[in-house]
Amino acid sequence: MKQVLFWIVKFPLLLGLLWGLSACANRQPDYFKAETIPVVKVPEGLDDSRLGQVYRLPQQEIIEPTAFETPFPPTIATQASKKQASLQQLGDKLWVLNDRSVATTWLQVIDFWLQRGLNLATTDVANAALQTHWFKEALQPGFSIRYRLSLEQGFQDNTTEIYVSNQKRDDSNLASEWITVQGDIGDDRVHAQLTAASLVTELINGPREVGDSFLAESIRLPEKSSLSIINDNPVLRLNVTSARAYKALSNALASEGFLTYGSDLATGLLHFDQYEAGKEKRRLFGLLRARQGSQEDSTPDKKSPYPVEEIVARLPNNADVNELFFDDKELVRQTQPKLSNVPGLLLVIKPQNGFQLLYLRDGYGRKLKAENAKNILDTIRLRLF
Repeated sequence: MKQVLFWIVKFPLLLGLLWGLSACANRQPDYFKAETIPVVKVPEGLDDSRLGQVYRLPQQEIIEPTAFETPFPPTIATQASKKQASLQQLGDKLWVLNDRSVATTWLQVIDFWLQRGLNLATTDVANAALQTHWFKEALQPGFSIRYRLSLEQGFQDNTTEIYVSNQKRDDSNLASEWITVQGDIGDDRVHAQLTAASLVTELINGPREVGDSFLAESIRLPEKSSLSIINDNPVLRLNVTSARAYKALSNALASEGFLTYGSDLATGLLHFDQYEAGKEKRRLFGLLRARQGSQEDSTPDKKSPYPVEEIVARLPNNADVNELFFDDKELVRQTQPKLSNVPGLLLVIKPQNGFQLLYLRDGYGRKLKAENAKNILDTIRLRLF
């Protein structure tokens, strides 16, 4: 009889516990769908101390919530971070891109030379540069060689660019000067390429956990990209040459979520669009349908009914457009018939003294809402490498 009473008493408690666990398990991952429980209100004149409201919140103005779409965290990893390190080249310039901070990369570069039995002659933290001692080069008997490696901030905060240059001298003439810089000619270029390639291999295959150099923590390198607001207009600044900016932007717009219609680099213009990753545009009624398969299969057709030159030639004839696209606010152009349904966006690149300013416009050269333009430019910035 006691056992029966025990289960009669305990069964409701167990049932309540199981119901609570089931409720927890069925919660939606979207926190906007979480249930809101109203605050307990105690009638005026009654004591509410037993509710535990000892620490009262001061009266505040109640702000009505705004309806937002479910937010998603931004893409933190860059396209370059798919590989721990990679060899990059633009014309005759060669560098190593490392997906680590400058402080970590500093230790990795030092270890790279120590593994080869070479001590460093100088470690210039102030300029983020290292230089080896002279050593015999087996590929060229009768010559000695030494290397300089300089570090620069990548486009992303967690990336570092390593530039390799080498100096060679004839052992019979120890006073010889630099024969090459950045390894840009003949055999010296081969030396720089082989060293850079070996460094990439070491960075990829080396220990994953390296740690940071306490000394190198003081290194402060100029950033290569920044987003700012100029006259209520979001502007992306790239502190690189025009050629390097075009390379980085081409890399960014070739990644998933972007498609490029065309470009006119002579005038600093890129015509592109965005699409929802994993989906493609259908021609019928503009509906979207999911696609299975590779990223390439899910990318919409990279086509526009108009070449970039025609879009520019038939932009609206007003001061804002003329100033941005033609560098002349007072320019008077022949008015052309308006194009129909120009797709996508126009990214305008304005060269300055040693850096580039990037402006975003719609297909007709008009400004976007500041928030929309900022979000798109920031997405591009996170894809640069």
